[in-house]
Amino acid sequence: MNRKQIALAALLLFLLSQATRTFAQTSESLPYYIEWELVAGAGGYDFEVVNAAGESAFKKRLEATDTSIELTLPAGKYQFRISTLNKFLRVDSTSEWVSFTVLAYGAPTFEKLTPQTVRPGAPLSITLQADMLSTKAVVTLISPTGKKIPVSVKKTKGKTFALTGAALTERGAYTLVLTNPPNYTATRKAALQVAYPEPTIISAAPAQVSREELAAPGATLTVRGKNFSPEATLGLKPSRGTDTLWLSPNALSATEASATLPETLDTDTYAVFFRNAADLAEIPAGTLVVEKKPEVKAVAVTPEPPADKVKEPEAPPKEKTPPAEKTVKNWLFLGVAGGAGLIFGEWQDVYNEPVIAGALFADFYLSPRLVPESGRGLLYSVGLRADYATMHNDGTGEYVKSDTQTLSVILGPAATYALSRFRFRLRIGGGIDYLRIDAKDLATGEKTNESSLDFAAGTGLCVEFLPTERIALGIDNELIVIANQIPITRYTLALSASYAIPIKRQARRAPGQGLIHKEIFQ
Repeated sequence: MNRKQIALAALLLFLLSQATRTFAQTSESLPYYIEWELVAGAGGYDFEVVNAAGESAFKKRLEATDTSIELTLPAGKYQFRISTLNKFLRVDSTSEWVSFTVLAYGAPTFEKLTPQTVRPGAPLSITLQADMLSTKAVVTLISPTGKKIPVSVKKTKGKTFALTGAALTERGAYTLVLTNPPNYTATRKAALQVAYPEPTIISAAPAQVSREELAAPGATLTVRGKNFSPEATLGLKPSRGTDTLWLSPNALSATEASATLPETLDTDTYAVFFRNAADLAEIPAGTLVVEKKPEVKAVAVTPEPPADKVKEPEAPPKEKTPPAEKTVKNWLFLGVAGGAGLIFGEWQDVYNEPVIAGALFADFYLSPRLVPESGRGLLYSVGLRADYATMHNDGTGEYVKSDTQTLSVILGPAATYALSRFRFRLRIGGGIDYLRIDAKDLATGEKTNESSLDFAAGTGLCVEFLPTERIALGIDNELIVIANQIPITRYTLALSASYAIPIKRQARRAPGQGLIHKEIFQ
């Protein structure tokens, strides 16, 4: 072997050792993610990385649609820059050098899990926030009985990861185990709770039943509410006993549970209980009175008096002259409104785009005039308003794709300061809201639908312009608070239009007296 061959062999051996060393370092370092905003009109990007010595460590040309890159480099300090290319793939602009550090593999750091409680039987779809977690990490949930459940992990953005998996059926606290290659593990006990939501009881019926009705087929006990589980049962506890008789429902949904009443129930007053599962707390739901069917009592018949003692019928009283009447006119404004709005609080994390909203309303003015004779003054009215809003999440963030609609029906009084052409109306009231959520997990394709009926309170200020006495065009500000499990606060700015319908009614007047009805403006 000559000197050239020896030198070449030594060079190859050196390069092989360096490649092996680089591979070993690369496999023991965390991937580094870099993201940037899409540049409109760009033809592509040149991405460059240099090490601490200023030597090139990585270079790649990217497509115009790329907005992120994952770097797999040995642990150490680096700098990167991005050059934007025009449509002819020539450099248009270049960023400054940005320093970053690639860390060696180690145990990940747990930060947050959302949500922290999930319903049994629902497909697993939760969001994890963790530092130094590799996309090649192994994520495992350990059930309360020690069963290991593998979970799929997918990086979404920054330190946020989407965890998906099969439905969890075992209730209780689960331990989360995060393992980076080759074997760096972080454990968080009781990171996730699998439990049914706290149920709410609205009513229990019937409140009373007879022994005869129990003997007839179809005698049932029905409890209505929210968040009922598939394991729910109904209980009856007699006032003269200590043991509760538990009944398995023959019809069960998330809002209603019905069970057949036993024919053997004794005459007594029973306390009605509800529980979401046999090991969960008992919730009072009402009372049930079981009684005997009342006996039919004989009605005494009074004998008719002799014919000679029958009194002549008294003359009917003279009819009173009806009071005089006068026609009084009130006004009913019917209108529509449409616009956009925003929501605040925790719901804003899911729906951060403008809310599309609309409304139908009716305002009954308690005065015969819509503009006081003096040209200005206060008017009073009572209104009924139905507000509809829809919100959308496309699922590209850390939450699943979902659509939410709410319909609030609010009744309340209003005070209006009226001028000849303008009105300023302040209203406040309360009512109910129907909320519906349609969600789809983009990773699994699973769909869920939930709805609830909640209390709603609203207040608003409307500025209206009157082209004529009967037509009003306005700008409507509305603030609604919905008492959901997670409260919703929504502000809406809308344009409104309404039309007044005169309503005539009769005000009674006694002879020689003034009107019983008092008009607001004379």
